[in-house]
Amino acid sequence: PLPGDHVLGRPDAPNVIIDYFSLTCPHCANFNVAVLPRLRAEAIDKGRVALVLRHYPSDSVATHAAQISEGVGAARFFDVVDALFRNQIDWLTSPMPEVEMVKGLKSVGVSPEQAMAFIGNDELLTKIVADVQTGQALRVRATPTLFINGQFYGSPPGGAEGAEAILAALGR
Repeated sequence: PLPGDHVLGRPDAPNVIIDYFSLTCPHCANFNVAVLPRLRAEAIDKGRVALVLRHYPSDSVATHAAQISEGVGAARFFDVVDALFRNQIDWLTSPMPEVEMVKGLKSVGVSPEQAMAFIGNDELLTKIVADVQTGQALRVRATPTLFINGQFYGSPPGGAEGAEAILAALGR
């Protein structure tokens, strides 16, 4: 993990998974809903794995969503990312995705006014650009892209199969 990274689990865990993600990516949303809960229960919560999330937005809407997730601070980052992924289909299919996106964040304590202020904050954009640059240096081409203990893993399959493949790559 780099300074400023968002880490789920113990930062000193013996295994590190780095996930480059985009908040408008349906495969990333699937990973969040179908793979992460099992990975969390079997490895992250047991102290065996640290999961690092790094932004790799695929479009301007994803960049705005990333700015909101950065704006809430480290303590609420994962809750906001989860809420955005769980409601992704609702806001992403709206004619005005940013407007719909911020409505769905009330459940995690982010008002529409706060969210819109985060979207306009260039300092938050700087963090996202830094994440993208680390991904570019590692030749990330798509999302999600995982690195497990420094090795390129790519995009995991979905559901239990994806969790199982990741756990196998960790050597359990």
